Amino acid sequence: MFAASRPSILTAALVATALAGCATNQEPTASAKPVSAASQATKPEPRPEPAPKPATPAIGMEAYTPPTQAEMLAKAASQSKLVGTWEGKWEIDNLGYEGKAVLKIERVEGNEVFGVAIMSDTPYGDMTETFVKATFDGTKMLVKHKSADYALTLTERDSKLRFSGPLHYTSESGNYTGRLKLNK
Repeated sequence: MFAASRPSILTAALVATALAGCATNQEPTASAKPVSAASQATKPEPRPEPAPKPATPAIGMEAYTPPTQAEMLAKAASQSKLVGTWEGKWEIDNLGYEGKAVLKIERVEGNEVFGVAIMSDTPYGDMTETFVKATFDGTKMLVKHKSADYALTLTERDSKLRFSGPLHYTSESGNYTGRLKLNK
């Protein structure tokens, strides 16, 4: 009898919920507007586009980074240090030949080096050859002559500049390898 005369708590909650939207004079919110069946279909979230891949340089074509001002000044300073007379010795591996070597660097223009090499006491006598082509990259000088070429690395030790590196010499009697060591 008590249960029949009073509405159940569940019924009261349902009625309160149904009437809650009618009790205000406000415009319906976006979520309360009627929704069509087509718009209820789930739309896929747009996928973000993948970030572009960085360009891969072609083989042998590394990305160019221009030198900084400090690098350019250092290179210019080292190039100006090249000009002058360098003296030392040459030696040919496994034959015991050696003699006096003199490089006279006349000027440096950009990466190009201009000068002459004098090799004394060779089996062919004293030889003087102008550089056919010579370049300097700030630490290494590559020199080509008619019959010889060498790659000299510039170092500094005890406040003295030094060049040293492999020497390749070609003559009618064969190809020879050795070393060249020079001080300024």
